[in-house]
Amino acid sequence: MAEKIQLKVLGVSRSANSHDFYCLLLEEVDGDKKLPIIIGRSEAQTVVVSVEKMQTVRPFLADVIADTANKFDLRLKEVFIYKKQNGIYFTQIIWQQNEKIETTEARPSDAVALALRCNAPIFIEKEIIEQFGISPSNQHEPQMIELPLSEMTKSQLKVLLQDAVEEENYERAAIIRDLLKTKI
Repeated sequence: MAEKIQLKVLGVSRSANSHDFYCLLLEEVDGDKKLPIIIGRSEAQTVVVSVEKMQTVRPFLADVIADTANKFDLRLKEVFIYKKQNGIYFTQIIWQQNEKIETTEARPSDAVALALRCNAPIFIEKEIIEQFGISPSNQHEPQMIELPLSEMTKSQLKVLLQDAVEEENYERAAIIRDLLKTKI
């Protein structure tokens, strides 16, 4: 069985790489490592609304799912970030109804927003936080966290390429262009 480390949400900040992406920053509950996860604008909004426990005029999807689960006596037991592959984190939402346990796949940002709505714990596979976590000796302020180009998705790289060209940073644009050619 996987060894799990509990995380808490530190917040969301704009990504240093682009104005279209944000950084969801998680931290070990009983440790000092932080884990940045790059998310989109709408996902960032959902997480921020969940963190701040803001009331919205219309419910977000996380609100709808939490309310529906509550009506059917379904409890969100935990969220588990269990794998990272090609720069993408894979997350399970673990539900419990009476003695029955069910698992649902989700994006980390959606799962975290739902966990915040349902007051459920967030866990990560120990090997992932050890490999990709940022320790105090090498951490930056959240707004300065930059995902390595090699771990970015093709769509994230395309946005960065456009930004580099607009900023007339052609050296960076050439590096990003060449990296894009290697992405499947």
